[in-house]
This record gives sequence, structure tokens and C-alpha cells, in this order.
Amino acid sequence: MMHRAGLCLFAAAIVFGTAIFGSADATAPSYRQDQGKPIQHEVSVTVRLVQVYVTDKSGKPILDLSKDDFVVTDDGAPVAVTEFERHGSGALAVSKSPEAGAAPTPEVKGLLSRKYFIFFDFAFNSPIGAIAAVKAAQHFIDTEAAPGDEVAVLSYSAAKGFRVHEFLTTDLAKARQAVADLSAKEISGRAEEIEREYWDLRKYVSPDTQDPFLRGEVLRTEAGRRQSQYQAQDYLSTLTALAKAMRLVPGSKSFVLFSTGLPTTLVQGNPAIDQGTDFARGKVSQPTVFMHDMGDRTLQPLWDELLREFSASNCPFFAFDTREAAKQTSLFGAETMVGAGSATMTGFKSGLLGTDTTNPFADDKFTGIDALRALSKRTSGRYFSNIASFKENLAAVGDLTGAFYVLGYYPASAEDGKFHRVKVEVKRKGARVMAPSGFFDPKPFASYTKLEKDLHLFDLALNQRAVSRLPIGLPVIALASGAADGPGLRVLARVPGGVTARFTGGAVEYVSIVFDDKGDIRDVRRGEMDARDGRGRAVVFGASVALGPGDYTCRVVVRDMDTGLSAVGAAKAAVRAPQPQGLRLWTPLILAAEPGTAGVEARSAKDRRTLPWAEVYAYDRSAFAPAAGSVPRSATRVLAIVPFSVPGAVETDLALSARFINAADGRAYPVSPAVIARTAHPVASALTLEIPLDGLAPGAYHLDINAEDRVSGTKAMTRTTVTIAAD
Repeated sequence: MMHRAGLCLFAAAIVFGTAIFGSADATAPSYRQDQGKPIQHEVSVTVRLVQVYVTDKSGKPILDLSKDDFVVTDDGAPVAVTEFERHGSGALAVSKSPEAGAAPTPEVKGLLSRKYFIFFDFAFNSPIGAIAAVKAAQHFIDTEAAPGDEVAVLSYSAAKGFRVHEFLTTDLAKARQAVADLSAKEISGRAEEIEREYWDLRKYVSPDTQDPFLRGEVLRTEAGRRQSQYQAQDYLSTLTALAKAMRLVPGSKSFVLFSTGLPTTLVQGNPAIDQGTDFARGKVSQPTVFMHDMGDRTLQPLWDELLREFSASNCPFFAFDTREAAKQTSLFGAETMVGAGSATMTGFKSGLLGTDTTNPFADDKFTGIDALRALSKRTSGRYFSNIASFKENLAAVGDLTGAFYVLGYYPASAEDGKFHRVKVEVKRKGARVMAPSGFFDPKPFASYTKLEKDLHLFDLALNQRAVSRLPIGLPVIALASGAADGPGLRVLARVPGGVTARFTGGAVEYVSIVFDDKGDIRDVRRGEMDARDGRGRAVVFGASVALGPGDYTCRVVVRDMDTGLSAVGAAKAAVRAPQPQGLRLWTPLILAAEPGTAGVEARSAKDRRTLPWAEVYAYDRSAFAPAAGSVPRSATRVLAIVPFSVPGAVETDLALSARFINAADGRAYPVSPAVIARTAHPVASALTLEIPLDGLAPGAYHLDINAEDRVSGTKAMTRTTVTIAAD
């Protein structure tokens, strides 16, 4: 089952190949949420963090190095390592040595956790190889992924492109289930087989042959090869976009890849053949056709770019060659390679041109071995040739990624978006270092691609250390309806004028993201405003969401689309199934007198019907605004809008009572609400209450409102939270 964020995230979904926010269904990818922590302050000094793996000559991790054992250069210039972490053997060693006169160092302890992207390549694979890959991936999650590790499940197929089945999540059971849900039916690639057919035919048949049968074979293989090239072009372009987006994900991103690889000859071509087979005599002789293929000029730069981008984004690839899972030795396999027994020629004569892709004697240049090796080497990962030995090899991956160092230094370069080469060496003899080859300096936010902006959005929403956050938390509230035919949430955020004054760009984006109790994304809504219309003014952002009963967390991100500067807020909410009959109350909306606010409404989903929230919660928007956040200590009263309904009733007569409950000690303070206004709507009527605050000390309070309909004799209760500021 495909998980979509409607999508970063793996995220994210994402999804990555298309749009991360394509829809908003209930099977969205899971993202780790770090709730309950204060928003970190933005820092003006960037520390470059480099995740480094060090092993001895036998491949075993070296765990006893200190900061002074490392030598780091940035574009050839030595840099001082000011931050140091050692991960492995259950211990975390931290050393900080700020340079004299340097700016305060941002907190980096524990910043980089292990992140695994399990990637199933269905475009270049076999059904048997895919089955072996699923089994291996499940074993990896069961035995090598540890609590606190983040795991994402990705795939690429010719039919469905790039997909995120589970974005980065610490819920390992969920990631394992995403793997279990995969099917070998995704396999649709035959590139390796087609490549062998094409070159086998080219050995002995001229492309200009006039023989009708052979001409047909030439045309068929050429068409199949062109299709493989188109598929490879999309494959490389999509994964390169993913690699670029991975720049935004901090730390090392370990890819566990299951694939047979991109056939070498498809990209790099085939060198001149200097001998062939004389089938008439059963001997090796000069080929009937001389060939010299220089490779595909479109695919070659794409392949080079892919290697460069994954390396620069710190994405080591641990490639597992699934071709071994399908290999079966044939008594005639070796003879097929030289034509003895006329195996290939028999295929021509029968009209069933084809080769055995599982033949262990097949020429490696027609396979993807070289591609998998190059990808692993270039990204400082490792290539594993036999998927059948996955237990031992996955244990090696766990060992390599489980023991690492984090080195931090202050880069001297300007944030220009350019690539800077980094080299890490260890003074100890015999030590082998695996580290990223460099990094891209952050580029201006306005230059981000759509995918990069989507990942930036999820980084803001979920990463408490996102440096483009303003140190101002947005007050957010969530209202739940009591409507029987359309339960859901109304997300409201009050963006202070102090935040909008910082937005200097042309457009400001407002985004609401709703997570369920499992951390899955259930809804994403966007709105936009010209920054000039709201600059320096308080802005009220609203998003209406159709959701079923459940517990939810609502996050709101507001960001300047020119600079990326952003503010974030969150609130919890619960949607409950309404009573089948009798009185129903909605969540109270607390109002504060605040003239001159601006408003932004998120776009509604075309395929979902939402409630008329604005009509039900009707108030004078030119004079009042939702009291999201705290109420001034000097306030003597608050207004509360309480929607209600009694299905089937012709008239209602409500008796009300209310009380404040101190959230800290549980003490109750009864109050007498006064009804100052009534509104009627087909979905729900509403009462506007004036509630006194006399005698309440600063702090957080639960406001419980109880109501009884004297006509039907039914009762209901609703609750919200009111915080009284300390000064």
C-alpha cells in the first residue's frame, strides 16, 4: 500500500518524484514529531557538521579516536574542528572547543541520528531478486535498526515511478509493515535482458541487413533498447532530484539499495569487439560486424550528476546486488558466451530472440554490477555482490553505520549555493575514512525547487532546530464540531504583527498540517497572502478540515516565500463521534478585542465537503480576533462562541453553567456566563457568552461549559483552554 502525504518527507513523501503534497488521504507517510519542546532560537552562525565513519583494514569500526586525530580541509584549506561527537558502543562523547572570539556555538549534541532509506529498485530487478530483497529488508529492520533510528521505505518502478511507502519514522514496526506490503508484481524492467539481446544480435548481424527475419529482429531490439534508455533517463533524473533534496536532511542518510543496477552498456556503450564466433565451424573468429559504441550522450551526464549529487548530499549507498538471487548455473551457460552449441543463434532462427539473464557466465558489462559498484564507492558506501548472504552483509552495514563521528567546523565560505569539497583524514596509520566528498552551501530560498521547498516545510514543522524559524511561537487553536454529517476540525492561528513585520518578500505562505495519533499526516491545507497586505499587522489564518473521530495534532507553518524565514505553532485536538440524539456542543471559540487584523483562508479540498465554520462561528471580524495564545492579566472578561444543535428539535432552551479548572492543581472556580448574542444556522446555532475572569491568577485553565436543553431534557459539556498571561 502506498503512503502519500497528500507530500516529506522520507518525507519527505514523501511524493519525491512528483509532488509531496498531492492529496491528503488517510494513508500518509509517518513523520517523527518532537512535541512538547520549546522552539529553538534562530542562529546567525552556521556550524558545518560532517558525519564520518572510520574502520581498520579489516573493515571493523575504530571507536577510540579523539578530535585531535582528525584533519579536515574545506576546498583545500585546513579548518579547525570545534565540535566533536563519538557515537558507538552505547556511549556519546562530546567535545566543544570554540575558537577565540567565535560566536556562540549552536547546540549540536545528539543532532545527527542514524537515518536509513531502504530503497527497492523495481525498474532494474527481477521478481526473484525482489522477493529476496523484501526478505532482507525485513531482517534488517528486525536485527540492525535500533530504537531511535529513523527508517524510510522507498521504491522506483517503470510503471509507477518514484514512491514513498513510509517516510522517516522511528516506528520500526510501521516501516517493517510497509516493506511487507510490497509486491514483486511491481517488477517491469527488462533492461539487462534487452541489452544482452541487442548486443548479441549486433555481433553477427549488420543493422543494414536485408534479410527480412533478421531485419525484424534488429528493429525489435532497437525499439526495446530505446525504451530502456527512456526509462533510464527518467530513473536518473528522478533520483538526482531526490539527491538534491537530500541536502536539506541533516546528517548521513544511509541508502540500503536492492537492485540489479543500470546496465553498463546502456550508459557507457560497448567497446569495439575484436573477436566473435564462427558458427559454421564452431570456432572463435573475427566478428561479422565491427562495433564501436561510445555510449548514450544523454544518460552519461545524468549518471555523473547522480553520483555527484548523492555524494555531496552525504548519502552513502549500501548496494545489494539482487541478480545473484536469480542466478542458476546451466550446463550450457559457458558455451552460450562463445556461441558453441549455437545457443544464441538458435534463438535467432526460432524467432525467440532472448538470453538467460540468470546465467552466471554472462558478460558483466551487460549487467549493472559496475553501476552498483560505482554508486557505492562514490558515496563512501559498500557493494555486496550476493543477496543470499544478506544476514552477514546487513550486519556489516549495521556495524559501519552504528559507529561514527560527528565533526563540526565554521565554514569560511559565503552561503552561495555552490559545492565545496571537504576532505577528512585520520592521523592513525591503517585507518580508512568514509566521509562526504563535500557539501553545497545553502542557496537563497527563492532559488529552491518545489521539492526542496516541500522538504523545507516539513523540516520546519517537525525539526525543532530548523534554523529558518523565528524565535516566536505561533498561537494555534483547533475547534471540533458536533455535526453528525460532517465532523472535522477548524484550525486557527493568530500570527502576531511582530512576525509579519519580519517578512520582507512578496508572498507569504500559510500551511496547516494535521497529524493523527499515530503521527501520520491526515491533511495539508495552504493559503497565501501578499506580504504587503499583512506586514506589521496581526493575521488570522484559518483552515477547515474534514476528519473522522480521533485525536490529532495540528501544526501551522507561516513562511516568507522569498527568504524562507518562518514561524511555527501547534495545538492538540480531539474529534469525537456525536451523540446519536440530544444536545450537541462544539468547541468554544474564545475571542479578544483586536481591531485591524487581516485574514487568510486555506484553500479547501476539491474532493472533500467541509462545514460552514465561518457562518457557525460568526463574529465581527473587524473588531475581534480569536484569542489564540494568552489573555492579558488585566482582562476582566472573555467572550466565547459556543455552537450547539439538537437534531430533530423545533426549538431549544439552554441552561448554562461554567467553571475554570486550574491546569496545575485542579482547583475549580465556578463562573456565571451571560448570553449576549444568538445566531442561527441550519447546521448549528450559536451562543456568544461573556465570561468573567475575576480572581484568576496567571496560568493555564480548562474552561468547562455545561449546558442542558430544557425542551429535550438532554445535557452536554464542552471544554477549551484559557491562559492568563503573567504580566
